[in-house]
Amino acid sequence: MYHPGRRICVILLLSLLVPLASVLAQGRVLEPVMIFPHEESVGGAAISPDGTRLLTWSRPDRLYVWDIGSGERLLTLTHPSLLAATWDPAGTRILSWSFDGVAHIWDAVSGKALLTMTHEQTGLETTRATWSADGTRILFNTSEVRVWDVASGEPLLTLTLPGSSFYSGAQWNADESILMTWESSQIRLWDVASGERLLSLNHSGNVWGQPQWTADESRIVSTTQSGFIYVWDAVTGDHLQTMSHDSGAYQATWNADETRILTRSHDRTARVWDAATGEELLRLPHAGLVTAAAWSGDERYILTVSRDGPAHLWDAESGAEVFALPTNNAAWLMDGQRILTQPIDGNAGVWDTDGTELFSLAPEAFVGNTVLTGSNWLDGDHVWGTGDQGCAAATCLYLWEVPPADGAGDA
Repeated sequence: MYHPGRRICVILLLSLLVPLASVLAQGRVLEPVMIFPHEESVGGAAISPDGTRLLTWSRPDRLYVWDIGSGERLLTLTHPSLLAATWDPAGTRILSWSFDGVAHIWDAVSGKALLTMTHEQTGLETTRATWSADGTRILFNTSEVRVWDVASGEPLLTLTLPGSSFYSGAQWNADESILMTWESSQIRLWDVASGERLLSLNHSGNVWGQPQWTADESRIVSTTQSGFIYVWDAVTGDHLQTMSHDSGAYQATWNADETRILTRSHDRTARVWDAATGEELLRLPHAGLVTAAAWSGDERYILTVSRDGPAHLWDAESGAEVFALPTNNAAWLMDGQRILTQPIDGNAGVWDTDGTELFSLAPEAFVGNTVLTGSNWLDGDHVWGTGDQGCAAATCLYLWEVPPADGAGDA
């Protein structure tokens, strides 16, 4: 694993790649530890399970595998109409999929195409793909849901979702024996082995956002376009609680002990609810619709973001605002203790919960998506972004190594 944190290297030109030393806390500025040049806009990135390689993809049709330590480009793969890609759990294969419903599995060392899978795709839905934990199956959600056997290349299960749309989806349960699907106003649970439908949960309004099981899979919380939040018994299908925003509710998240539910809405509020009684515990007001809401790792705080800014940090018990940041793009780092922001103008930054900016990320770059997500930090240490400063190509992916929360740096 590459650990550049305690030294400053001379900038070297290696092909089109410019590796830079990490200046971890000097002047409170973090320089990228590596710059990866691309001739096309970068669609995403994923670090290999062993932390040694970086997978990136660029639309319309390129995938790249890089050595993180040297910056060498190891593979270039072509997949027309490319949407996204991911490593398998072992880091030996790469799965890529496209807007037209075609998916490929590649050998991550040789680049050889191992398997091609084709799905129905109307062009209205976003394709999603997930490996099983053991890497033997793949779950795809397009206009239909399919579970594929990787060894044989045959579909094990095909489910047609008649009301599927951009907001439809599918996910495994923890042991991957049950599949949850959602489309239009219904959530359904399926037995993966037999294809038997186990439960149907009917909603008032279309299901918005991804429904969430509790850790023991005894309950499910779901949100709807009409603003209702439902809690269900995941075994019997009984409806346990209903809460309501004034307009569309986008997402619901359990806290760690599953006694509270955090929701965000089109009605310009985030709210916290008692999961047992449905009582509204906190209402957090915003100037615009709320695009993100998440607990801190210790659940002392709630971070929210509205479409036009600012981002707010709230006390999770009292609902008091701790501070606001002038950005419409912020999210917790993986440690759940610090906040990564992408301001409208200027450098991205890392902030403490006391309002102190710990680091800024140089050069000025676009860090990830319209709303920052966990995909922007590749593991506990690394964050990626894109831009053209100091770049020897049309665009570059920058890789920063963020020091630990205690500021100790690399061991």
